[in-house]
Amino acid sequence: MSSSIEKLGKLFKERDNPYIINATTGKVISASPLKIQWGKNIIIQEENLIVANILKTGFVVKYTDTTIESSTDRYLTIKNPLEVGDEVILFPDTDFKKFYVIDKVG
Repeated sequence: MSSSIEKLGKLFKERDNPYIINATTGKVISASPLKIQWGKNIIIQEENLIVANILKTGFVVKYTDTTIESSTDRYLTIKNPLEVGDEVILFPDTDFKKFYVIDKVG
């Protein structure tokens, strides 16, 4: 049977706030396969990266072409792939096993 002090200690431990994971940055050192360097010594491999769709497939912009007599709606696909040297914003999961790549820096 545990003592009152042990029970009190357990209650305090259970109410502790979980570790809060902050955003960090990394640098793309290989585009294919994707590898990102985090800090000085950590290389995150592609299988541990979850990349935002916009960095993989780009996005579509609708615009009106007024250079011709009748205005025409047109669509333009803008691709923004990750390239070697790009600095990216990373969010690690709670176990630091997967990293979410959400955008490029600046």
